[in-house]
Amino acid sequence: MQVGHEQRRWALDMRDPAESDLTPGQEMKLGGRIVRADVGPPQSERHLWPYVALLAVMFLLAEWHLYHRR
Repeated sequence: MQVGHEQRRWALDMRDPAESDLTPGQEMKLGGRIVRADVGPPQSERHLWPYVALLAVMFLLAEWHLYHRR
């Protein structure tokens, strides 16, 4: 399979047409549950750690300033 400029290889079972079909499906059965494909725009997570790190740096700068103010 050609993907952009890369050549990729896939293992297929040619005896079963359902297993050799590589096209993405709309739903998939996992165990007893059916998982459906997401149709909306991709979701992104908002991480809290940059704000905590910024607050820690600000605290350290304030502490340094107070220490050297003497």
